[in-house]
Amino acid sequence: MKSKANNTEVVTKRAGKPTAIFAILYIAAVSTMLIGRNHFLFGSALIFARWFILLSGFMVLHSLLKKGGGRKLVVGVILVLILLTTESAWVGLNQTSPQQHDDGKQITMMSYNLFFLNKDPRSIMAIINKERPNLLVVQELTPSWQAYLRNSLVKPYRFRREIALTGTHGLGVYSHFPIKDVKTIENSSGLPVAQMVEITIRSRRILVVNSHLASPAAAVENPEKFYHYYNASYQQRRIQLTQINEFVAANLDRFDAVLLSGDLNTLPYEPIFRDLQTKWRNALHSVRGRSALNFPNSSRVPPIFTLDYILMRGSISAIDGRVIRGGSSDHQAILANLRLP
Repeated sequence: MKSKANNTEVVTKRAGKPTAIFAILYIAAVSTMLIGRNHFLFGSALIFARWFILLSGFMVLHSLLKKGGGRKLVVGVILVLILLTTESAWVGLNQTSPQQHDDGKQITMMSYNLFFLNKDPRSIMAIINKERPNLLVVQELTPSWQAYLRNSLVKPYRFRREIALTGTHGLGVYSHFPIKDVKTIENSSGLPVAQMVEITIRSRRILVVNSHLASPAAAVENPEKFYHYYNASYQQRRIQLTQINEFVAANLDRFDAVLLSGDLNTLPYEPIFRDLQTKWRNALHSVRGRSALNFPNSSRVPPIFTLDYILMRGSISAIDGRVIRGGSSDHQAILANLRLP
């Protein structure tokens, strides 16, 4: 015991007490994030601040070397940096690469969370009627929204599948191409979180998964219990995405392409989105080089989060994509131009 205490004292004196303490804290913190990389808190911190963490590590290492830091601390920081770099490279290698097709059928797809309490539906209809997407997927489709869409579209959709419900769980898919139901995934309360339909475009079969995953709203509304509610939402979303991925994987050979779209209520730097990118390509990320911010939609502050996505698998690629500014929902719509070879 005495020998270990003496060793610690020597290390601290040689490296300088503040530097040694910071090095120990750095090693402990980064090790915790690496071990807990699938935990929503530790994993999100690791993804969000990865480059800052790396830079801090090199600064700590430089300080230790400059001040003659103890060998154990130097080795510890180096090992952590190697593990951090390896984990980062592994994530990059496992992400799907964008695909590009030079010719083929072009379609436009819009995803829009309508907001079930929306008191100004005209501004949303103005956006939809202006863009006239070939494929429109909506979330929070209430009976009143269902009626408004049917009566206010400039160019009505010949094919549609609607699950109109009071509250936030309604879903709808509107298409200029033939459509048929495939499956609906429900949460533990029996409410839909994913509406799966098949559309046919020039004999190509496309599985469209219109999703509205578990919301973390309770965490925001109850800051004193933020961790509890956010963790509960995160675990529900993980389960829901697992159900979606398992169904898609089991039926992938039935379809030429798959589109997972809607309000995933998931941030780009959460571990479950990192894992999604091993199979799915982000239509907006593919053409923009970054995720598109679309929440919250407010006249007071610009959007600071990405919650809505159009993700792709199979023989389909993104030509371009964008967030459509404005509208009266708390989400801004997203639009992607896609190409089927």
